[in-house]
Amino acid sequence: MRCRGFFVGLTAALLAVCSIIIVAGPAGAVTNNCDEIMNPAAGGNSSGLLVACTFASKADAGTQLLINDYDNAVWHYGASRNVNVTFNPTVLNAVITTTATSATQLAIAAADVNHNVEFATSNATPPAAGCIPSACLAWTGQYIAPGSFVKSVVGTTVTLSKNRIPGPSCANPCTKAVMVSNGTGREVNDGATTAGSNCVVSTKMNFKAADVNMRISGGDLPEGAQIANFPSSVAGGGTCGTATNSVNLKCVGCVGGPGIGAFSGVSTLSALILTESPATPDSTARYITGATYSIVSAVHTITSATALFNKQDIGLSVVGNPANTVEPGARILTVAATGTSATISNGTACSPACFTAGSGKKFTLGKPTKTAPNTADEVGQLAIELIVDPLLSPTSPPCAASKISAFDINLLWQNPGAYNLTSAGTTDFQGNAVSANSIAQFLFLTSATRFGGFLKQNGTVTSQVLTTTGYDVKFEFLPVAAGLCSSSGIAETFKFTGISQKQATVPSSTGGGGGGTRSFGPVPEGTTVTYTGATGAQVSTSGPPALPGVSPPNANTCAVTSPNSVQLFCGPGTNWPG
Repeated sequence: MRCRGFFVGLTAALLAVCSIIIVAGPAGAVTNNCDEIMNPAAGGNSSGLLVACTFASKADAGTQLLINDYDNAVWHYGASRNVNVTFNPTVLNAVITTTATSATQLAIAAADVNHNVEFATSNATPPAAGCIPSACLAWTGQYIAPGSFVKSVVGTTVTLSKNRIPGPSCANPCTKAVMVSNGTGREVNDGATTAGSNCVVSTKMNFKAADVNMRISGGDLPEGAQIANFPSSVAGGGTCGTATNSVNLKCVGCVGGPGIGAFSGVSTLSALILTESPATPDSTARYITGATYSIVSAVHTITSATALFNKQDIGLSVVGNPANTVEPGARILTVAATGTSATISNGTACSPACFTAGSGKKFTLGKPTKTAPNTADEVGQLAIELIVDPLLSPTSPPCAASKISAFDINLLWQNPGAYNLTSAGTTDFQGNAVSANSIAQFLFLTSATRFGGFLKQNGTVTSQVLTTTGYDVKFEFLPVAAGLCSSSGIAETFKFTGISQKQATVPSSTGGGGGGTRSFGPVPEGTTVTYTGATGAQVSTSGPPALPGVSPPNANTCAVTSPNSVQLFCGPGTNWPG
């Protein structure tokens, strides 16, 4: 083994890594084929995705690669906005005061009830055993208890679900910025169920009519359970608790469901950890390109066919790229019913005016939640095997020798607002081509070249409501096959982890949003759902006429059973052992 380099990319970019191994040939015949698996393959849990492809030629590998993920896959979702609040730091109750709405900030209001509230720089990891008070502060959060959400809003007075906690010294009244999430996913510890009943009680959950159709889990409630009606009623399956703390559940697709028959296995339990999560992933902080700005009667409007504007975006920040293309502090005011346009506040005036009419505009919408991976978190790998053309890499063996070079490099997550979009000549392709709507950038960084891809949340918007329909990973420019010997193939394996290192330190239901890095949605209790063909993950490649790409056969069959069974992964396809 020795550190080598080889030229890849349409302009002969040098990709140098120190994990390349030269393997004796012959290479053997290579066909177009892709295998996709999930590991673990358990509904309602984090789940990694592995995609292994072989392409018969440089033309088939193309310069673009698209991965359509499994139908029930869920990637990180959610967005947040900053709001200034004041409080008495010496009185640790659940009350804070929201700052008035302005051009740059949307105050906490009744629409934010049950939305998560976090202090931006606090760490939600539990305290270390025996830590001294000053160190415990850094571990347990500052000012706002991790996992807090808005219980009520009366005027400017906001009552949270948890009492505030200490923080660094701050004069009364203490003013701090908090992060308010755009979703109502939350967790409490006072749930109660009754044997054979679809009725659930929790005072802390602060049930509202808006919770209907939210997923709910805990205890031995069936997988896939959702809130059917609030409050509980005889017509809904039976009453429990009171008119303010109880709901009836349904379980669509479950054995015996959707009504009371699906809940025959429920026990009488109390002090349950209950978790509410959206039936479809919330709108997510994202980066948009190709938008059109217009100004009519001083109203600033953004139009985009791909942005999927929806009511969960209202109040989120809009930051132009370059920064001087949108007024500082601008935020979403209104969204169109179909999701194709939004009006924004004028923000802080700049001279000359920042927001100007035109097309081809780019901007970041919203801020990541505290549950998002950190920018630069490692969330996967790319492994490649190929025969390198010595015309592009003079140190490589002759093509006729069929010596295979192999390497593996890490994949790094970049949050919207922190994308690296440089495109520097023949070596840096991070911003060479950018997806029109993306919720994360994936970067591959080596000493000699850089390139990346993008994660897209697909969906539809009807009456301002987003319905997420799936996720794509798109490498708009993937130069790894351009250094390939003619008449030889290439193997490419992409691995995406289910949870990043940062996310692993954050307790569930703190910080708003969810989905881990990647997870798999619940499967209805008592059923087995097989994902295959169009419902499984699929790969296709494309490129210019000389490198047109291909839609290879995809071995993607994955059976997921509820309750979950112990299995290493679903599959396998032809490229995986077993």
